[in-house]
Amino acid sequence: MSSSFGALEKYSGMSEEFRAKTLALFNHFYPLEVDPTIGPEEKIGLMTEWFTKSAGCIISEGVTKETVIKAADSSKVKLRGKFDKFAECLRREGIPLLVFSAGVGQIIERVFEKAGISMEGMKLIANMLEFNSEDNAEQFRPPLITTGNKSKQWYQRRVRGIFRWQRVFGVTLVTSSLWASSTTELRIDSRSTSLNSMWLF
Repeated sequence: MSSSFGALEKYSGMSEEFRAKTLALFNHFYPLEVDPTIGPEEKIGLMTEWFTKSAGCIISEGVTKETVIKAADSSKVKLRGKFDKFAECLRREGIPLLVFSAGVGQIIERVFEKAGISMEGMKLIANMLEFNSEDNAEQFRPPLITTGNKSKQWYQRRVRGIFRWQRVFGVTLVTSSLWASSTTELRIDSRSTSLNSMWLF
């Protein structure tokens, strides 16, 4: 099963040089990501370095909107079982759904589209590519989200901004990272909101 970054990195339409560079980055950094002997602060720095270099490779490759769609469609990215029914149930009941990922936002959106998942009532926080008028990717919208910095404090700030205008008493969080805690308490407009999480991929 592939990640959303992996969908681009393994796409056959990319140059051999690009695929070799991103594979080398994966082979170097992934063992560090899962190494339990590396402390949190050091790991955050390593993951930031990895994601920054991978993002740079994607932009240098000249990725277009069409490339993203083709990469997503040909990838092995799959949603966890019955997520489509879960998302539809939340939409039908009017419960906000926050999808929080350190992946490529447009890849996730395409995977949802192909799976027939409506994004009504859903907010996606991910690494979104920004395109110019010719549909060429120019950068990832800052700040770059990594598996290292995707912490309770980081998404607490983002969620507060997203839902400040709503009277939110229940928010469901779906995440693609093992770094996210299973349940966390947020305080939005002086009201305690339970934010329950599950894994996306």
